[in-house]
Amino acid sequence: MATKPTLGDIAATILDPMLSDNYLLNIPDIPGNDGGAAQALRMQCTSAAKPGATLNAVEVQVFGHTLEFAANKTFSHDMSVEYVENRTGKITDTLERWADLIRDTETQTGEYKAGYARSGYFTIFDNKGKTVREYEIHGMWPSAVPDLSFNGQSSSIITLSVSFKFDHYTLRNRGA
Repeated sequence: MATKPTLGDIAATILDPMLSDNYLLNIPDIPGNDGGAAQALRMQCTSAAKPGATLNAVEVQVFGHTLEFAANKTFSHDMSVEYVENRTGKITDTLERWADLIRDTETQTGEYKAGYARSGYFTIFDNKGKTVREYEIHGMWPSAVPDLSFNGQSSSIITLSVSFKFDHYTLRNRGA
């Protein structure tokens, strides 16, 4: 017989909640960079979302009855990341060079996917800094390099949003 959850039941289940600032997005091998830009993006990333997946359904109707079955698993293939730019524009420069490698502005020629797509790693930590989960995001590349907007009437931090395309993700590590 089901009973209403008690405070003790809830405390035993929730333990400590997952916090929104316990994550890391790392793209360690950005094409054409010395590693400094990857470190900058890693440290200056202010928000990112671990991509999800969709399980599509197929429906079977027979003799007036309908049943739902799982079909294929698909991904959004889009990931948006916000970051704070530093005074030298290191991340923006990196993203612009990466985009130029993918497709040159003047010739519209570019690199093959094996040369520009990279794996990124989205790691989630607990309150003590232990890895809870680590996902590998396969085939990432920037699909929209942000505008740099300035305002001469105020002085504020420049926060930018970059869009990445990706193929899929896999769970690499199920930590703590």
